[in-house]
Amino acid sequence: MPAPVPANQQAFANLIGMPFDQAVEGTDTELRMRGPLQWRVGSVVGDAAACRPWLGLPARGLRVLGLINCDAAGIVLVENEDAFQQVCQIPEIVDRWLCIWGAGYATDGLIEFLRTMAPLPVAAWQDLDAHGIRIIHNLTERIERPVSPVGMNVELYRAGPKYKQEPEKLEGNRQLTAVLAEKGPVAMRPLAAEIAVNGGEGCEHETLYAHVLPTLAKQLDEVLAQHENSTAP
Repeated sequence: MPAPVPANQQAFANLIGMPFDQAVEGTDTELRMRGPLQWRVGSVVGDAAACRPWLGLPARGLRVLGLINCDAAGIVLVENEDAFQQVCQIPEIVDRWLCIWGAGYATDGLIEFLRTMAPLPVAAWQDLDAHGIRIIHNLTERIERPVSPVGMNVELYRAGPKYKQEPEKLEGNRQLTAVLAEKGPVAMRPLAAEIAVNGGEGCEHETLYAHVLPTLAKQLDEVLAQHENSTAP
């Protein structure tokens, strides 16, 4: 018997009327999203604003099949799945921003989608560690426009609990953040320097919900204001 089709792939196949593996490449990336985006294939509509708790679509399939209609003010990327679901429950964010979880990595499919959505501003809430800063650095270079960090600053890092790491991992992260403190995105350099000073210790952003979630909508408003100011004639 053939292997069972994952539920999200079957739902996509039902939506477009053809098998998942015929519609997209095997290496495609699932993007889970919530916010003001509609994806139309003929008379069928996938609505990321109406779906609960989120809509999952393959990144390349989303671009090459059907039409995208997006009324979002910007895109916010969230590294971890639980944090993404927390953000999806904040109406003042998902009413204006397209929130995306792409498994935490800057995959080719995510990069291509973000390029397609230019010039929308992009914000990111990542773990406060070397890996999270490197993701933002990588995104910034590959989409060729700024990625604004939210919920990621020195004060939050100092207040958050640090997760356990092996000594060699800590040293590798210390060395990486020391480099990013000099060559990484300007907005991330103070945090990178602080992590380097603390020997590479990292803080997962799930531990900062009480500090970040109540102010996240306001932080995103500030990102949008900065973007509008930078693009004003």
